[in-house]
Formats: sequence, C-alpha cells, structure tokens
Amino acid sequence: MQLRKACDEPRSNAMAVLAEEALGRLENAIQRRGAVDAYPYHVLGSQGLSWARRAGLKRLEHRALLERLLRNVEEGVKRHPTSMELQKLHADLRREYLMIAVPRLGQEAPPV
Repeated sequence: MQLRKACDEPRSNAMAVLAEEALGRLENAIQRRGAVDAYPYHVLGSQGLSWARRAGLKRLEHRALLERLLRNVEEGVKRHPTSMELQKLHADLRREYLMIAVPRLGQEAPPV
C-alpha cells in the first residue's frame, strides 16, 4: 500500500522515502516468506516497477532500482518456477531495464 501511495505523488521527497521503506519491508517479507510464497516477490516487482516508471528518477537511480527489482524477481522465479505471473513480471522488468540501458536508435539517452 505504501508504494501505491507513493505512486500517487511520485515527485514528492516524502514519497521517495515512503517508497524506499516499502521496498525494504517487501524485501523483509521475501526473506521471511519467499521460500513458501511467491506473492511478496510479485508485489515487490509489480509495485516497484510502477514506482520506477512514475518516480522521475535519474537514469542511474532508475537503472539501480530496476536491477534491484530484477534480482529479487529472478530469485522468485527460481523458487517458484510454476508461477506464470512471476515469469511475466520478470519479462516485463527485463524489457523495462533494456529500454533504459540501451537508448533507442535516434534518441538521446536520458540525463544521468
């Protein structure tokens, strides 16, 4: 819920702090429940992706966040290989990551 709230006002410094706290809590939930439940991985990945898209982060911050989300969701896919939702989310995160890592032809890279 905290990440959703942060997405409503993505440019606010207070919301950036709220988002970071929420990401940390979700990573803690993964440590506690990730071996038996795919849900915390999915929430972290999907809500984190939403935050990454709306937060107006600088290019390097955006990239670091996507790498963080990818690492977690990749772990989730390994632990829960039958979860089609996690597999789709993993593909979405990789696509988003590649879009920022390699600028499209004819476009400048976003500022660092």
